[in-house]
Amino acid sequence: MDDKMKINKKSQITLFVIIAILAIVAIILLYIFVIKPYIDASRIDNPKAFIQKCASDSMKNSEEKILGNNGYSGNMTNYILYRGEKDSEKVPYLCTSSMFYENCINQEPMLMEKIRSYIEENVRKDVNSCFSVIENKLKKGGREVISGNLTLGIEFETKAIRANIQKDITITKGDKTETFDVFDTKIISPLYNLLYTENKIVYFESENCAFDSVSWMKFNPDIIIKKFSASDQTKIYTLKDKDTEKGIKFAVKTCVLPAGL
Repeated sequence: MDDKMKINKKSQITLFVIIAILAIVAIILLYIFVIKPYIDASRIDNPKAFIQKCASDSMKNSEEKILGNNGYSGNMTNYILYRGEKDSEKVPYLCTSSMFYENCINQEPMLMEKIRSYIEENVRKDVNSCFSVIENKLKKGGREVISGNLTLGIEFETKAIRANIQKDITITKGDKTETFDVFDTKIISPLYNLLYTENKIVYFESENCAFDSVSWMKFNPDIIIKKFSASDQTKIYTLKDKDTEKGIKFAVKTCVLPAGL
């Protein structure tokens, strides 16, 4: 009886080992014949989709960094520390005056162009790298690749960021030849609307020492505007896009009155 149990136990272990081996083989075959071709198809057989995704991801990363730093791509030197709903954050002064009663002066008249250039530089760098990756993969896959120079530009649209990408690339394998030249793509983004509204507020504050946010939102309902007045007469504006809830903050100090008045 004991011998039979031992034999049965050994048989069960052997069966489990065989099942495990078959499972591993099945996974390997699945990867080779199903999963891997899908990955290769998305990355090699469709260069346009690959580059467009690369550019879109780069634009999203740049937008996230800019909005996370209240409209700045790097370090800001002129700012106020503001404690909102969460931790304290740096809010840049976009319009300031060093004298009482004086209108503020716009500190960043070219801010929108700076941000556009920053995004363009990032996207160009990432897209160049992605082209190198896909060209190397194509060549390793037995294809002949001839490519030209990259032309890339970033444009702001009302609710989007567009990447205009051109690069001649010819892919040949056997008697089959494919050519690509345009890889344009865009992402949905409130960045332009936020920066445009910010610029208008700075303009009115510098000209009139005030901005009528209620009237502005009546005719431009996409952006919610809130204002907080600090004890030193600094005005901190918070802009938020209704659809995405993404936003930025900035500060203005204009037409300051002496203490006691």
